[in-house]
Formats: sequence, C-alpha cells, structure tokens
Amino acid sequence: MPLSSGTIFGPYRVGRKVGSGGMGEVYQATHVVLGRDVALKILHTDAARADPGSTPKGSSPLVQEARAVSALDHSNIVRVYDVGDVNGIVYIAMEYVEGPTLRQLLAQRPLRSKEALEYAVQIANALAAAHDAGLLHRDIKPHGRRPQEDD
Repeated sequence: MPLSSGTIFGPYRVGRKVGSGGMGEVYQATHVVLGRDVALKILHTDAARADPGSTPKGSSPLVQEARAVSALDHSNIVRVYDVGDVNGIVYIAMEYVEGPTLRQLLAQRPLRSKEALEYAVQIANALAAAHDAGLLHRDIKPHGRRPQEDD
C-alpha cells in the first residue's frame, strides 16, 4: 500500500519513502502528538492478504519482528516504538536514523581500513547482542543505515 507524503496513517504523518523490500515499505514519518520522527514499516497489501495472522495480536512475521527487536537494548540496533494496525494494514514504528547507508558509503569511495574495522566491530557487537537474546538475524545487507548512527 503506497502512502503519499502528508498522509495521516494512524498516529503518524507520513513523509518520504525511504525504502522497500519483499514484505513492506518504509517511510520517514512523524508521530503527530509526540513530534517524534520514526521509520514506519508497513506490509505490502499482498503480504497482508497472504498472512491471515497479520494483526498486532496475530502471528504476522512483521509483528514477530517487532516483538523480537523490542526486546533488545543496544546502541547499534534500532529501537521499536510501536506496532499496530490501521484498517488492516500492519505497521512497525522504529527509531529513524538519518544518514547514508553502508552501501551508499561504499559507492562513494573505498573505506579506509580503520573505518571498515570500526563498522565491522559495531555490526558484530549488534549481532552478538541479538544472538545473546536468542535471536538470529538472517538478512544482513549493506543498505541499512550506518551502524555508528545508533542503528
């Protein structure tokens, strides 16, 4: 379900689209009461229809992801603020991190050895924290936001 900038979606005012994937789309949005910027991840309409448990009380993969991530507290893992359902569309509101992705940084220039090591350590620490909590991340990719910026 594509959202237009300025649309009110539940308690959020939608801004620009920042990404999309197999299960959903991610928008920059602002909580209209709190004024907090969030990354608003919503299921594609087809994915929501294909998943009969795609409600916050159900077994949607998106809701399972929100529950798992919300149990983590690590400076290199985004925080989950909210999960909900607006007219049958399930969403997760997460910490919004501004800045280029690792993929974008790598496209600009090669990383210096020290930079690469710093990113690798931050990523490994975040994965270790998830693993320590019994979670396994199966989709590591360089187009998430820079780990150094509270990701």
